[in-house]
Amino acid sequence: AAEVPASLQALRCRLEALAPVCPTQEGRFFCLVSLLEAEHLRGLFHTCPSLRLSAALRAPSVLEGRPLDCSTDFEGGPEFQVFAAEQLSRFCDSETSFSSRELCAVELCLMGSDHDERRAWWEQVRQCRRRVQG
Repeated sequence: AAEVPASLQALRCRLEALAPVCPTQEGRFFCLVSLLEAEHLRGLFHTCPSLRLSAALRAPSVLEGRPLDCSTDFEGGPEFQVFAAEQLSRFCDSETSFSSRELCAVELCLMGSDHDERRAWWEQVRQCRRRVQG
């Protein structure tokens, strides 16, 4: 089982120790979180506005290219990095309709991974979907 960080500082250290998926700006990370985790983060944004989180919540299928909510100290990053992260989240959700530009962004993010392993993983995720496979 994965170890859960005990504090925000521990989480920050853990993220900084990992290689960024699509490194275009040092120190900026994109993480996929559950709805429950997002609700807790959003609560922190509003109940502790002085807490230095430098974080934003995004819902790519709802607000393309814009944060849903963010901490008071958040500063947006490069547009293409946001675009690439949004496309990668769609890939993780096993979507199939990508334009050439969107597919290129996913490829850039995943260029360090083996193509066959990536395909096998995506197909396994897709098979877990409740909808009928086409």
